Amino acid sequence: MRRVRLLFVVLLGCLVAAFGLVAGPAGAASYPPITGTGLTVSTTTPTQGQTIEVGGAKYGANETVTLTIGGISVGTATTDSSGAFDPAVVVPLTLIGAQPLTGVGVTSGATASLTLTILAATAGSGSSGSGLAFTGTQIAGALGLAVVLLAVGAGFVLAGRRRRHAPTG
Repeated sequence: MRRVRLLFVVLLGCLVAAFGLVAGPAGAASYPPITGTGLTVSTTTPTQGQTIEVGGAKYGANETVTLTIGGISVGTATTDSSGAFDPAVVVPLTLIGAQPLTGVGVTSGATASLTLTILAATAGSGSSGSGLAFTGTQIAGALGLAVVLLAVGAGFVLAGRRRRHAPTG
């Protein structure tokens, strides 16, 4: 009986650990925005086609700054009298993974860059405007694991009962 209890506790611990590993926190953007060399962004992990806020500082006053992501032009911005800007840009649909976001001052030549990790747009991501954003977790795998662990535990219990009731010769 002690062995069955120990086995049950171990299996229960494995089940709790499995659910703890599957149901982690959602990848939320950090606040305040992550800063790079002269650039800031609203998120460093945007999805394809997502609009993000890009901010810059320490460029020339009233200067045009060319913005690119992965070498693809995503727009220009005009700095204010202190050399700062804050436009919204759209992440290209053709890029994925680690990509540089670069701002180059047209007259000063000042350059700043940081790395974005672009995630693939999915049908349920909400980025296309065709539905609600998915904010939960996939539990099918965890439920499958729970069923398997329960079946293994039941098998051990039955095997223990058969061994206890087996005739001795």
